[in-house]
Amino acid sequence: GRAGARVILSDENFALGGRLLSETQLIDGKPAHEWVHAAEAELRTMPEVQILTRTSVFGAYDGGTFAAVERVSDHLPKPRAHQPRQRLWRIVAKQWVLAAGATERPIVFGNNDLPGVMLASAVRTYVNRFGVAPGKSAVIFANNDEAAATARDLTMVGVRVEAIVDSRPQ
Repeated sequence: GRAGARVILSDENFALGGRLLSETQLIDGKPAHEWVHAAEAELRTMPEVQILTRTSVFGAYDGGTFAAVERVSDHLPKPRAHQPRQRLWRIVAKQWVLAAGATERPIVFGNNDLPGVMLASAVRTYVNRFGVAPGKSAVIFANNDEAAATARDLTMVGVRVEAIVDSRPQ
């Protein structure tokens, strides 16, 4: 965008930022969500940058062709007259960057579908994005270093972390 290239930035959510909106780390000395908002503000000033929120890229085809669906009014209680619910985009790109993120995989155990059993990313979203403590105490099952961030975030909002059960050998 800064170089004058035509850019389309697509995000499936209503706001740009992905997981950064639910995290507490610093980027360039700013809280992650502030950095995201500053980056978005800069992008919106660039005439060759088009930001498509609520838009999922669902196909990559030959010749740099992509298909995306934009949810134009599905989220509105009463859409404007003649406004489409969705818009299909056919995008042809000379270059592209796919930054799809990662899919958090749950640790499977009996009764893991009971109320109160949550993925760590959901816990941190409740705490850091929505300001809600998801309980009074927690046991964290882990297989990666994100358990420490989850424990820290829970502790900061007064949730007792009773244990961290880590499946890794070390």
